[in-house]
Amino acid sequence: MRLSQALTLALVVLVGFLVLYPLFMLVLGSFSPPRGVTDVTFSLEGYRTALTDADAQKAIGTTLWLSLVRAVLAVALALVLAWAISRTNMPARRFFHSVMLVSFFLPLLPQLVAWSLLLSPRTGTLNVWLRALVRSDATSGPFNIYSFEGIIFLGVLGWSGFLYLFIAPAFDAVDSSLEEAARMSGANSFRTIVRISAPLLMPAVLGAFGLAFIRMFESFETELFLGGPAHIYVFTTQIYAYISQELTPRYPPAIALSTIFILLTFVFIVVQNRLLGNRSFVTVSGKNYKRAPAELGPWRWVLFALLVGYSVIHLVLPLGMLALGSVQRTTVEFRADAFTLDHWKTLLNPDVWNAVKNTLLVGVVASTVAIFFVSIISYVIVRTRSRLRGALDILTWVPYMVPSFVLGVGLLWAALKGIQFPIVLYGSLLLLIIAFVIRVLPLGTRLMNGTMVQLSTELEEAARISGASWTSTFRRIVLPLLSPALGVGWLMFMVTVIRDLSTVILIYGPASTMLSVVFYAHWKSGTAEDAAVIGLLMTFLGMAMAAAILVLQRLGRGRGATLVEGTPRVA
Repeated sequence: MRLSQALTLALVVLVGFLVLYPLFMLVLGSFSPPRGVTDVTFSLEGYRTALTDADAQKAIGTTLWLSLVRAVLAVALALVLAWAISRTNMPARRFFHSVMLVSFFLPLLPQLVAWSLLLSPRTGTLNVWLRALVRSDATSGPFNIYSFEGIIFLGVLGWSGFLYLFIAPAFDAVDSSLEEAARMSGANSFRTIVRISAPLLMPAVLGAFGLAFIRMFESFETELFLGGPAHIYVFTTQIYAYISQELTPRYPPAIALSTIFILLTFVFIVVQNRLLGNRSFVTVSGKNYKRAPAELGPWRWVLFALLVGYSVIHLVLPLGMLALGSVQRTTVEFRADAFTLDHWKTLLNPDVWNAVKNTLLVGVVASTVAIFFVSIISYVIVRTRSRLRGALDILTWVPYMVPSFVLGVGLLWAALKGIQFPIVLYGSLLLLIIAFVIRVLPLGTRLMNGTMVQLSTELEEAARISGASWTSTFRRIVLPLLSPALGVGWLMFMVTVIRDLSTVILIYGPASTMLSVVFYAHWKSGTAEDAAVIGLLMTFLGMAMAAAILVLQRLGRGRGATLVEGTPRVA
């Protein structure tokens, strides 16, 4: 057997085991009997409970409508942002593009706590100030972040920046001469948008909506932080409640609900692909095309003011709240004489320091293993003619269809009831590393595929003609050429590890506590000021990774390398 064939077969087996084994255990676990029942090995009790439980039924309905509303509003906001920054003569467009990049890398967890401190109904800083401003005798309100409105607000705000990065390239690619031709033919602005601009942007809009809906559908952190106090449950938090909020974990209904969750996610992805399949919206060809900004006149300053307001709400308010909250004795009332640095001593706490070390260790190891892993996978998919490369490509897409929280459920059940390895996996750092390697497979493979197809095969052919082996060619030719993309991928994987809670919340142990878990523990215990300190640390780490990615992007352009479509880049 040739080396390339053996490598492809080994990769198919390894990737297949990594992504399919947790799902197999998940399906198997969904048919397990209730706790205490020993005379049967196969039971539908989990599905019966999950489908007849009023709380679960309500959670399913809430998930569907909440995901739809947030996805529609987030895409609408992203469209306005992309149009304003890409297609108008509004001032400071490059600055606002940078704001969108910062929002993309800003960890979600610190934002959730910051807005909890700002808009908690009784003690939220903005609510207290507003009540004092109007001299109201009310003890709560006017805003309540622990509500459907709060979940929608933060979902739309948090995803608008990412969706902007998804939609903005479509605006850049539209030939504005088509719109000008429509106006010269007598069409007004509204008809031009409906007949010309909207159809050309449809693939990006549908893609953004599908992505937003699926990610809102599998959202966990926002609903846990903001929905929990208001007893608002969605798919993921209902599964979490079955496992963690009972004296005895109810695994059968939790796992059964997880399998239903995966099935619905798969259906939504198929529908999204069908909507976008076989459509052609080509606007950029071999001929020159025109991309001129729209002249808004005085209205450009109104648009500028709106984006300044968006930036203040999205970045300045939550980050400022975290900074102020970390140096005040209490966040209920800010006073100059209440200044203290005592909360920063939290970082010296052994538990926090241990979580930082675990996070960095898991991040470095998982990112390094994953980036090398996806590089080889991408090489096999793009460069070889193996009949198994199609199967390998499909396997790398499987984790995309599995919500990260459900992946954690599958790994939890696999570690508890699956193959017994020489070492105990449950609660170990090794299990967390495996989880994150699986989690980043779709992103990493798409990133490397997009870069690999741009590399000419001439250098590799020359190396082989000179007698170099495949391993030597890959190590000395391919990897150096891929280095900018490798660096970007590695850093993006690190960002995922730092900000993630949903993947690890069910599979960490006392010796493998992560920074996100400690952050959640402090918030849950009521020490919001200490959580603010940890949140600032997470934000600093995320922004450092973002800055490094931007540097590598510029280096990559200088060397003629281009990142895969969809990776955020500076215009």
